Amino acid sequence: ASKKAKLQAGQPALPHEPPDLAGEDFEASDDEEDPDAWVPDPIDADPQPLRPRKADVVSLLVGIYGSKEMFIKEYKEMLADRLLGNPTYNTERETQNLELLKTRFGDAALTHCEVMLQDIKDSKRINSNVQQKEKDSQQSDGVGLGQMHPLVLSQHYWPSALSKVDHPRFRLPAPLENALADYSAAYGKTKANRAVQWKRAHGLVEITVQFADRSLNVTVTPVHYAVLACFSEAKGSPTRLSLEELMTQLELPDALVRKRVAFWVAKGVLKEVTANVYELQESAPAEDRIIQSGHMDEDTENSPGQPTAGPRRSAQREAELRACEPFIQGMLKNYAELPLPRIHNFLQRFMMEPAYTLSEKQLRDFLAQLVEEGKLDFDGSGYTLVQNGPD
Repeated sequence: ASKKAKLQAGQPALPHEPPDLAGEDFEASDDEEDPDAWVPDPIDADPQPLRPRKADVVSLLVGIYGSKEMFIKEYKEMLADRLLGNPTYNTERETQNLELLKTRFGDAALTHCEVMLQDIKDSKRINSNVQQKEKDSQQSDGVGLGQMHPLVLSQHYWPSALSKVDHPRFRLPAPLENALADYSAAYGKTKANRAVQWKRAHGLVEITVQFADRSLNVTVTPVHYAVLACFSEAKGSPTRLSLEELMTQLELPDALVRKRVAFWVAKGVLKEVTANVYELQESAPAEDRIIQSGHMDEDTENSPGQPTAGPRRSAQREAELRACEPFIQGMLKNYAELPLPRIHNFLQRFMMEPAYTLSEKQLRDFLAQLVEEGKLDFDGSGYTLVQNGPD
């Protein structure tokens, strides 16, 4: 191997003559190896990676939740939310994900999830049988069995929140209650000696709300629909009900009713006229449309004719928007890119404190603001986090 002299202090080598190497100490340099002595690394050696390896996402999630059991419990809750919020009986994607997880954790650990997916498939078959036998069944008010798509669930295999007794004294508006009774009778004919127990606070209802100057198509929970029906059935003009009256009529707890009322206030359907007293908005005033659009400017907000409820609403809205931002950033870290409807749907389902009450248009305006601030990117179809370059 080539050598490098360790020169003694005070005896430097002159450039024009070689140093006297006799009796000197030598050492091999680490970066000067004999080419003939080079031996390649073994074929199974772990080379220095040129780029980070792909992380094992499941292992990362298990580490975040602390244990395999906690991860599976959380996955079960998430799967239940997806299945209950799906307006169709399509479970292809969820089934594929479950099969992948079963290869990791085994069949036994995910038995409950498998039963949940099987319930959806069985519900599709049961509903098809009921629809065929009751083709001519149609309520005079337009709610018939053909418009219903119930899920028949195995109670003990679904999350505990769904297994608990569902507000036993809560009743839906008459058209829906009649439709549920008709479906129960038809189910009894299809499945002899078996009956269904309805979870009235769960599910989705597609409704069109007609006003004097507008109409609104929304998909809401049965409790949302029941709250609005109380106003349509109330006597007097204008139609006003207090929060306490709504709680008494529906026999539901304060927090549940208050959150549903806040949803309709955000949609411009209801208006809080005094503390905890709400009025049906047949015609939306101009100032309320300004508040709802999320574009209230400083002159409008501080004008003498502006109702005192406006600044208070604006402050509440700002607090809600600030709370939305970390939720949105967390979603985009996990999903890379999301369209507006999916972000809106996620916030409705998972943002509880404070309650998410924005309309899709208000959320779009807020996302546009985040784009202007350089926090998000928008490519015309979906939103992504701004990727900061290296420092």
